[in-house]
Amino acid sequence: MLLFKFAGIILLVYVNCSSEVCDSPGVCEDHGAYWFYHERCICNAGFTGTCCETNINECQSNPCQNRSICTDGENTYNCTCQRGFVGVHCEKNIDECGSNPCQYGGTCHDRVNGYTCSCKDGFHGANCETEQNECASNPCLNGATCVDLFNRYKCECLDGDSGIHCEIGPTVTSAPNIHLISEKTVLEGTHDLEIACYAEGIPAPVVSWDEIDAKFQPNVRQIGHFLVMENVTMADKGYYTCTAKNRVGTDIKVVSVIVTAKNTRPFVAPLISAPATVLVKYYTDARLVCNVTGYPQPSVRWEFEKNRHIPGAKITGGMMFIPNVTKDATGLYTCIATNSIGSSRANIRLETTYDYPKILTSPRVYSGNAGTSHNFTCTATGHPIPRITWSFSSVRYKHNIILTLDQFKNSITKSTIG
Repeated sequence: MLLFKFAGIILLVYVNCSSEVCDSPGVCEDHGAYWFYHERCICNAGFTGTCCETNINECQSNPCQNRSICTDGENTYNCTCQRGFVGVHCEKNIDECGSNPCQYGGTCHDRVNGYTCSCKDGFHGANCETEQNECASNPCLNGATCVDLFNRYKCECLDGDSGIHCEIGPTVTSAPNIHLISEKTVLEGTHDLEIACYAEGIPAPVVSWDEIDAKFQPNVRQIGHFLVMENVTMADKGYYTCTAKNRVGTDIKVVSVIVTAKNTRPFVAPLISAPATVLVKYYTDARLVCNVTGYPQPSVRWEFEKNRHIPGAKITGGMMFIPNVTKDATGLYTCIATNSIGSSRANIRLETTYDYPKILTSPRVYSGNAGTSHNFTCTATGHPIPRITWSFSSVRYKHNIILTLDQFKNSITKSTIG
């Protein structure tokens, strides 16, 4: 309502408060006193201005702490915390030591978005998880053995040496002297063979075994001053050296190991008999055979050029079976036979041949009455199996016909429609 005074006459004018006066975050109401009335906006929380047009910036007071980012909203704000802080205002530093990450009694020191560990003596690592290897610096002398202990080490001296680091040698010394047999004969298949290498000397010599010009077979190893062979084979025969060494000198002796067969049958290297070429018809099965002889019984494996895979191929010793041979299966195959004496190999080339189509039975001349049915037969051979097609033509008459292929007899039935 609006009130005006004109020429001594008071006019009262009522005006409804319009929703267009205030922005959406405010409420419009009539306001005034005495003879003048007007409209005003009552703003919602978070807004200000004559028409509630201004959103109050709640971030202006910098409520977020620890360099966090403040995002203003309607009558609210949100703090995005830096790593290592939590809370409405990012006021809390996360305690990374809460999970007790430091091991073996290490002390944890909390940091912003992290922690550090103060390790006890004898341990190191980010979490004190690694025990210090006190033997890493090789503190023991004169060939002594270092034993790592908790936060310390111990040196085990050779006979005649003494001191914390075995630094004190004996007053009397002598060079090594080996006692070793020169030859050992053993039967093939022996479960356990032991050859001892005894060595004298001051300080006590260190003994080591080696094989001349070769490496130990998987069944051969050194235990103390013994050379041990398990399940002796022909591959174990040869010369082995025993070496004894101390600070005064070195001694080396050789033993010859002779392996004899279980029976009198002579050992023979593999021998392969196989055809140079195998020719098969296209889409038929092929068998590649290697006849292998030798003693001990050779093992047989196959290789195909370029290591290509042949689907469906099956191998049984010296025979390879290849079904439905196509062009992809042709090529050079290698048969390889191996035993403890040696190995042998033979190449077999697989090739295919084709049979051109040949008609065995051709359709015969037929004369009959119109409207009747008759079968025409045509058979053929060849590789790959030929596909038979039919055609029909007539000079004097034009007919609509149906030609049906008999799947079992390759015959044709002609039916006249009209």
